[in-house]
Amino acid sequence: MRRTVIHGPGGGGNNSPPREEAVRGRRPKWIQMAHLKPGTLSRQLGIPERENIPMGLLENIRTAPVGGHVQGPHGWIPVTTLLKRRATVARNLKRM
Repeated sequence: MRRTVIHGPGGGGNNSPPREEAVRGRRPKWIQMAHLKPGTLSRQLGIPERENIPMGLLENIRTAPVGGHVQGPHGWIPVTTLLKRRATVARNLKRM
């Protein structure tokens, strides 16, 4: 079995301790390892969980500067770093 060294959550710099994971011809399952909180993005945007978040809104959040505002379905939404991260993950998962 082939083993590869993957850097920890520190971003792959010299300060993050490496961890070994078995790689069987594909990338590690990062989605299963992620600590996702279902419904937090919907609650932050004021959209019910049963409704889909429009892809255009996710794009607008992703491209907006931190500290700015984005027009949402129920008014203006302040853009924070955490909101941008959640929107990016939602956008990537939606495109899978």
